[in-house]
Amino acid sequence: MRHIIPTEHLPRLPSKICGCIFSLFTFFLFPLLAHAQLAPAVKIAASSIDEVIEAAAKVSGRALPSEARAIALRELSEASLRHGNKALAAARTGGFELIELAVKHGDEIWEMTAKVPGSARLMATRSDELLPLARRIGTEVLELEVKNPGIAKVVVREFGDDAVRQLARNSSAEDVVRLTGFAKHADNAATKKLLLEKYLEGGADFLARLPAKHILAAGLTASMIIATLQVSDGVQEGLKTVARDSPETFSEVVRSMAFWVVLPFVVLGVGWAILRLRRMARKNE
Repeated sequence: MRHIIPTEHLPRLPSKICGCIFSLFTFFLFPLLAHAQLAPAVKIAASSIDEVIEAAAKVSGRALPSEARAIALRELSEASLRHGNKALAAARTGGFELIELAVKHGDEIWEMTAKVPGSARLMATRSDELLPLARRIGTEVLELEVKNPGIAKVVVREFGDDAVRQLARNSSAEDVVRLTGFAKHADNAATKKLLLEKYLEGGADFLARLPAKHILAAGLTASMIIATLQVSDGVQEGLKTVARDSPETFSEVVRSMAFWVVLPFVVLGVGWAILRLRRMARKNE
């Protein structure tokens, strides 16, 4: 027969000793158990980063010295913790140049390239041009560049920063090329503004109606844009549209159109005067 000792007769450990035992478990045993659980994941992450380094070497066509490789490994390890697999995917296609750029400029490189898949190599090789633009305007710069490398600075030159944001997500690469091509032949900034406004309203159909051959030969004026609008809107509605949306170009439109309206009368007047002179000469004979 077992003798049960009442619990009140058992020796009790002082609370300080219990606290020490709990602290020992917390600071020594728990980290060991946690390490055992996380070690496989750490190994997988390290293996993935090594693979990214090898892929980046192939993209860049060069190997890194041991010291530079250590820096790249550290940068990728930290970037993968902050940005996940998107950072590793960008480094894989961006090459060592992108990793070096991130070491120099920090997280903004990973954040920008993560937002725009396919932009990593462009940013890596043309950072002097694209990074200032992306900082000033936004990642829409990279969106345009992915569609058509080199087009972002042309859009900025012809239409300004806001046009990059307007065209990045809603326009095809072909449209942007045609639009900037027409803008290069515009007679002034007001005509360029009108061109962009009407493209944003009418899209590719508007560009298709513009007289491309005539524009390339003689340039683009506001009156040509109005004439294009007349096909669908009518003369009166077309002029109302310009007067309402672009008052600064309205006077230019009127001057351009007035020339073509007055020209036939001038020709008729000159012809009538010549005919009159000939009749008078015959009478004198």
